[in-house]
Amino acid sequence: MALKYFEYGDKRSSNYGIKLLDVNVYDYPERNMDTFSIPGRYGDIIVDNESFKNIVISYHVLVDNNAKVYFNGKYNTGLSSITQALKGMLYRTAADNIFAYSNIKAKYLKLYDTYDPEYYRLAYFAGPANWETMINTYGECTLEFMAKPVKYPINYYTQTQATISNGAYADMEPTNPLYQRPEYTIPPLVSDNKYYPYITIQPHDTTSSTGTIKITRQHSSSGIIITPGEIYAGITPIYVDCYEEQTYVGSNLINDKVQFVDFMTPTFSYPSWNNTYDTLRITNNLGVDATVKIDWRAWTL
Repeated sequence: MALKYFEYGDKRSSNYGIKLLDVNVYDYPERNMDTFSIPGRYGDIIVDNESFKNIVISYHVLVDNNAKVYFNGKYNTGLSSITQALKGMLYRTAADNIFAYSNIKAKYLKLYDTYDPEYYRLAYFAGPANWETMINTYGECTLEFMAKPVKYPINYYTQTQATISNGAYADMEPTNPLYQRPEYTIPPLVSDNKYYPYITIQPHDTTSSTGTIKITRQHSSSGIIITPGEIYAGITPIYVDCYEEQTYVGSNLINDKVQFVDFMTPTFSYPSWNNTYDTLRITNNLGVDATVKIDWRAWTL
C-alpha cells in the first residue's frame, strides 16, 4: 500500500517522519449567507452573499522518535528535532530556522494530499499544534489548515505561456477550456462564467522605469495598465492576481501602480475571460522582452 502524505507549499509530510492516522478532507463548505425570521411569516428571509466560507482541512498525525529529518544542515532523530523541523514546514521558513518565523507573513499556499488526489486547495496554517507524547518516543497531534472553499483540478489545470517582444502583444487563451466540462465552474461563482487568471510576467532584462504592461480582453479595450517601475534583470517577476485584484513585484504589493482602462461600469475589475471573448491580450511596453505565463485556474466545490 502506498504511503499516504500531504504537501504544504513544496514540502511533503513524509519527509518529516509524519504518518497520517486520520484525515478530514471531504467536508462541504458552508454558504456565506444571512437569514432573518419575521414573526407571523413562514420561512426565513435569505440574503445570499454569493460565496462560500473557508473550511477546515485537518490531519491527525503521528511522528516516530526514530525518524530521520533533515534540519539545521544535517539529519536528526528524536521528537525535539522532528517537531522543530516541522515548524519550518508549517510556518514556511526557507531554512527551517525558528529565528526567521517573525519575518514570515501568513499567506495561502498549495495544499495537496493523497486522499483526494485529483485536486489541490489553497490553505494556510495558523496553529496551534498541541502535541501528546508517549514516553518521549511517539508524538501525536492534529494539524488544522484553513482552506478556501473551492478546490482546483490537478489533471485539468490549464496554463499557457508566451514570449512577447518589447512593443508587441500576444493573444492568449486556455488550452483546455474547462467551461465545457459540467463538473467544473469558473471562478469566482457558478453564475459568473469566467476565468480570473493568475498572470506571471518575467522581464528578460532590466526594465524601463516608465515601462508598462497592458492586459485587456481582445475584443474590448477594458483592462489594466501596470507601470511597475524599474525591475532589475532576473530579480523578480510581476504577479497579477485577477481574482484577488492584487498586483505584486516579487512580494511587494504595487496596486498603486495599476491603472484601470475604460472604467465604464462600477462592477468592472481586473480582466477576466469567458467563451464570449476569444482571448486575453497582453501588450508589452516594458522596454525589454518578457515571458508571460497565465494560470487560468478553473475550480469546483
